[in-house]
Amino acid sequence: MNATLTSTLRVYDETDGRKPLVDTTDRAEIARILGDQGIIFERWEASAPLDASSDQDSINCGVRR
Repeated sequence: MNATLTSTLRVYDETDGRKPLVDTTDRAEIARILGDQGIIFERWEASAPLDASSDQDSINCGVRR
């Protein structure tokens, strides 16, 4: 499997959960929106191959600094 992994941020209207206020995969926009709320958004490069079937322990080891 050779898939591109992306981050997605979706924020929905509090009174109408069908209406997205934000729907983006742009990492700079995600960082800006989350940063406005005091949240740090980072993307780490994996030091080991990971794919959709990787378990949590493999993911943690793959991104450990």
